[in-house]
Amino acid sequence: MARQKGLIKYVGKIGDVPHFKIKGEKDYFAWLVGGPTAEQILTTDEFKWTRENMGEFADCASVGKAIRTAFSPLKHMFRNVSEITYAFGRRLLGAGCVSEIVT
Repeated sequence: MARQKGLIKYVGKIGDVPHFKIKGEKDYFAWLVGGPTAEQILTTDEFKWTRENMGEFADCASVGKAIRTAFSPLKHMFRNVSEITYAFGRRLLGAGCVSEIVT
């Protein structure tokens, strides 16, 4: 990551180069926008694993939403609805339905 060295420090974007200040740091920084495009991720063989991971994440998100929706009538018993999902996941883990829960 590049640091700004001139007398004038600024935050913003000039062309394709964003400039910013990080909280707690005294310097200002700049970086270049990069990485693969969405089209490359969706079509190139190099990103096969990425597409698989995207699909698994989407499936897990859908299941989590379904659990929260199904248990929403009980939400008055919990501080927040995500506790229901967490508790349900713990039950699945105890029953051997899943191998691990990432929190």
